[in-house]
Amino acid sequence: MASEKPTRVLAVASGGGHWIQLSRLMPAFNDCDVAYLTTLATYRDQVLPARFYFVPDANLATKARLAVLAIRIALILLWERPDVIV
Repeated sequence: MASEKPTRVLAVASGGGHWIQLSRLMPAFNDCDVAYLTTLATYRDQVLPARFYFVPDANLATKARLAVLAIRIALILLWERPDVIV
């Protein structure tokens, strides 16, 4: 009997309060193959040994950073191929 692959989850949140909210959901990902994406590299230690990505924070006032952010997220999505994005 072939074993079923775990659900691939990409958990995404900006720093601060959104990251705290996402961290409260972490127990729900116990049976999943999860990777985390955020705007602060310092959160890496909180999710080890899971895969971790960080991207630059950006908004409409920093349009060049928005372009970099969009490209980085697109590459992460292509690399991770998540079944679910939270």
